[in-house]
Amino acid sequence: MEQCEDRLIVLIEDESNHNMSCEHLCKFLKLAEHCNRERLRELCTVRVSTFPLDVRTHQIATYKISLQTELQIAKLACQSHEAEVERLNKCNASIESELTTAKSEWKRHEAEAERLKIHHDKLINFPKRY
Repeated sequence: MEQCEDRLIVLIEDESNHNMSCEHLCKFLKLAEHCNRERLRELCTVRVSTFPLDVRTHQIATYKISLQTELQIAKLACQSHEAEVERLNKCNASIESELTTAKSEWKRHEAEAERLKIHHDKLINFPKRY
């Protein structure tokens, strides 16, 4: 059974299978629970947690995944969402900082343009001596 688990893990982790459906992963997850294969269960749990809530809820119910595993999936999904919120907050802070800098630069350029306009007007209106 360990060889079977190893092969399934390799299959799931294979780059070409990165888009494996939630349904297929839940089938493997149910098999892992039934055969008490912890490594396969953990891998499938992580992968299933990346699917949208409605998709994974439907497949979890369809394949009668245990409550313990369902809770682990939910916990992983929450951690992923929290990490994404934190990343987005950092992006927003960075954007706000850049915006503040840009506004400051804009004001500086406006002031410089006004100074140059005044200087230009003085030169134009300066009496000409012939």
